[in-house]
Amino acid sequence: MKSLASILGNKSLASPLLRGVSAALTIEAANEFLATLFGAAIKDHASAAYIKSGVLSIACLGSTVAQEIKLREKQIIQKINEKMGFTAVKKIKYLS
Repeated sequence: MKSLASILGNKSLASPLLRGVSAALTIEAANEFLATLFGAAIKDHASAAYIKSGVLSIACLGSTVAQEIKLREKQIIQKINEKMGFTAVKKIKYLS
């Protein structure tokens, strides 16, 4: 099944509404992958907050959680971009 972002293609860059939808889908994909990678308990300790200019911000309650996510940053970025069908995330920023 194609993602909404891949269906919309590059048109998502033209409309603010479509950029917002794309950002929301990216955050949802990030939270799903974090839960898959670390288990459902991660939702109590970390959550994707927002994305701006290709930088995904993840709110972490502890430095150990942020470290674990940082160790797997490339894998997380790759999986999110694969699911979205385009380069939605270039970098991850950690909020404490």
